[in-house]
Amino acid sequence: MKKLLHFSSIIPFDDSDNHASLPEYWMHSPEAICALTKDDEIWFVNPSFEKLLSESIEEFVEILSNELDPFAESMTSLHDGIQVRLQPSNRLFQLMPVPISVHPEITLVFSVMERTYENELAQERMRFDAYRQVFGDIHGLALFEFNLETHYFETFGSLKDMFGLSTISSDTHTPLLFKQLLHPDDLNVYLKILGELMIDPEIEMRESVVRIFHLEESQYHHYVVRSHLSMDRKLLTCAVMDQSVYQTDNEKIEKFNQFIEAGMMEFDFQSDTFQHISPGLFRMIGFEIEPSDITLEFWKQFLHPEDLELLTSSRHETLQGESATYIYRVYVKDELKWVEEKRDPIWDQNKNVTGYRSYLKNITRLQEQEQEITTLRTVDPITGIANRDTLKTHIEELLEEAQSVTMIGISFNHYAEVKQTLGFELADEWNAVTIGTLQPYVPEDALLAVIHEDLYCIVIPSYWTDERVRRFGEKLTTLSERAYSISEYEIFPHVSVGVCRSPHDGMTANELIAHTVQVTNHAYTQGHSNLAFYSSSVDLPSLRRYTLINDLRTAIKNRELFVVYQPKVHAWTGEIVGAEALMRWTHPTWGPISPAEFIPLIEHNQQIVELTDFLIEEVCRFMNQLPTCIPISINIPASYFYLDNYMQQIQQSYTRHNILPHYLEIEIPESTLLENRDRMKSVFETLNSFGITVSFDDFGTGYSSLAYVQDYNIQIMKIDRIFAHGIHQNVKSQAIVRSLMYIAKEFGMDIVVEGVECFRDLNWLRDHGVQTIQGYLFSPPVESEQMIRLLDQTYLPPTEVSSLEGHTMLIPVQMIFSRIQSFTSDLGRAPALVSMEDRKSFKLYTTLFLPPNDFLQFSILMKSQDQPIPVNIIGTPDFEDGIYTYELEPIEQSLLEGATAHAFHLTPEQAKNTLHLHHFL
Repeated sequence: MKKLLHFSSIIPFDDSDNHASLPEYWMHSPEAICALTKDDEIWFVNPSFEKLLSESIEEFVEILSNELDPFAESMTSLHDGIQVRLQPSNRLFQLMPVPISVHPEITLVFSVMERTYENELAQERMRFDAYRQVFGDIHGLALFEFNLETHYFETFGSLKDMFGLSTISSDTHTPLLFKQLLHPDDLNVYLKILGELMIDPEIEMRESVVRIFHLEESQYHHYVVRSHLSMDRKLLTCAVMDQSVYQTDNEKIEKFNQFIEAGMMEFDFQSDTFQHISPGLFRMIGFEIEPSDITLEFWKQFLHPEDLELLTSSRHETLQGESATYIYRVYVKDELKWVEEKRDPIWDQNKNVTGYRSYLKNITRLQEQEQEITTLRTVDPITGIANRDTLKTHIEELLEEAQSVTMIGISFNHYAEVKQTLGFELADEWNAVTIGTLQPYVPEDALLAVIHEDLYCIVIPSYWTDERVRRFGEKLTTLSERAYSISEYEIFPHVSVGVCRSPHDGMTANELIAHTVQVTNHAYTQGHSNLAFYSSSVDLPSLRRYTLINDLRTAIKNRELFVVYQPKVHAWTGEIVGAEALMRWTHPTWGPISPAEFIPLIEHNQQIVELTDFLIEEVCRFMNQLPTCIPISINIPASYFYLDNYMQQIQQSYTRHNILPHYLEIEIPESTLLENRDRMKSVFETLNSFGITVSFDDFGTGYSSLAYVQDYNIQIMKIDRIFAHGIHQNVKSQAIVRSLMYIAKEFGMDIVVEGVECFRDLNWLRDHGVQTIQGYLFSPPVESEQMIRLLDQTYLPPTEVSSLEGHTMLIPVQMIFSRIQSFTSDLGRAPALVSMEDRKSFKLYTTLFLPPNDFLQFSILMKSQDQPIPVNIIGTPDFEDGIYTYELEPIEQSLLEGATAHAFHLTPEQAKNTLHLHHFL
């Protein structure tokens, strides 16, 4: 109707040519058009009019001519229209005059629309209830609805706050009021947008930004206005949003968008029919139909078959007076949509449920987003297979069903290498290629999942025998026999396969996954393309490593990490001329941890920077406490020097503690030169420019050419302990050390020899001009308090001491571990030596730190005994020269009989070598 009025009104009144063409336009108009003469005769009707009234045309014109003066009423009723009711059909029509003259004989042109008040009122009631439900509590969002036929205007939302209307009665909330609040410059633009929305049937929504005056604040604010025209072109809905809300609160915007697409309906249980249906529901199902034609059977044809039972059972819930929300699927033009229905019961005056009112919205986009999130949460994005969370959930479900589970771990063992050498992209491609090769081997009822990098797991929902697993595993190990192409590279993998089965290899999902990882890694250590079955004996090293990795993250905070200092002394006088700072870690359960063990774990945890900063800070603090400062060296990994601010960190520490930088010595491993020659050369120059001494650590053990020495400004060369140990009788070591000393002299570098432990080695080094010695012969690494006491001495005398000195009757034994924490069974073995003190106790020598009795239980097995001897640890151990000394007592004294039958004489050096060569961990 508005389109007709607009088209007619834009033609000038005196434009007779265009007026004459109007009947031709009306012939094709969807509006029902009628033109009457002065004698109340029909001059023109279009096909839409004939279709609407059919056989009632004459009756309609007769009633119209009897009840009003067409010419006079055409002027006064232009805005309100005229209502005509036909009997006996009781049909009600709305007439809207068109102010146009197309012929001298024509007195009135009008359009006709049938009104169904009861249905419209019911739909308006549903719509307004939904408006209040959706928009009533949203700050910064208001809604206007204008009925283009009845001119009925309704508002919802936080208008009073948004526009300063708290003192204005809601009765005055009219289109004219809000038109006056619009900024004059925005009014014409907005009206033009509304005109385009009404004229073009293809347009349902327009968005614009306008300024609206706030009456209480006396200033304009910017608002986003979304204007929406219903499918029947009758209802204009304008959502007005504060621009700041629009830019920041996507949830509110989404709520409005969902509402625009929503549908509403009422259902009556007595007649089993839908009473009222909103246009939004027609939009949802894709076409319009009379409400009386939408029956339950009709509605069911749109439902997904799997959701029919849900809606069938919902009737009972509604009859019980329950409000509920249902989510189901419907087919719209062969496309599946997700619908959310919020249903409230309708009660009669006797408090009986007579039907329900539903508010439906299309949540397809939300469901798709949730599905994408679920996919991201459950599927590995690189390989497209199940991730570790899905793996865990799947195993838990199988175990809850009391099913046995066979876990096959497969690792291609090349991800880290590919990532390091070729980059992340090719590492991801490596994973995609390997998983594509593996998938054809997966049984139909099994799940394939990724655990970590290129370590995968096949979960089989049954118990496979050893023979069946072995046959399957051998097929998998053949994957090592071919090359895999990524980009232009060909890589031969090292496939390792580990087998873990419930219930005896684990009772929970976490245990089974952890044990699968352990046995697969264990298979890798056993040789090329090996297959291994899980047993608890592979668990001890993994348990220890896992515990240490986790606990390293809090070691500084818990003050478990600390710094010790090993003196550097003058080879002849024993005077302390410096020291090396060394990091130590005493774990609350595993005791002292060797740096050779925890330094790689620090790198694994990516804590190098954190712990290096800690080491530098602790050394500078200690130097500030010394009565007389001495040079102290710190071993810093190359990765630390790739920080842009490495020098700033070092400078801040020595400045904070008032230390002169020339007392700091930075030890850098010789192998660092291979990493980035230009970078390290720049690092050396920077350190030297601040007065910091640089030394090559472990010189002679790296892979760099001696010619590199001329490129770097190095002040000290440290000769590694492998050349010092036994140098008095090792001709090759002597030749190497003499050569290194010659090079150092030629380049003006000082020499420090570390690892000196016996007099004969010391004497050889003295005789060949070595001035500075570091080693156990003068002092082991000591804590800061002891180091201060050593500095008070004039000199340190060389002393050969061994923890095994005097114990020449030693017995070789095997330690058999039977429980660690909650793990029981045979957990592995380790060699040790014992010396008999008496029949009640004896001493045990091992390179292992043994946790307390409540954490660990073990036995010792002597060669002369068939039965292991369970033992308890008494007191705390001594630790010296890398060897722990424990006092033990046997739980059963009788088992010690004949234990000394296989005792033999070992020198302290032989004893140490025996233990170190068979280091268990």
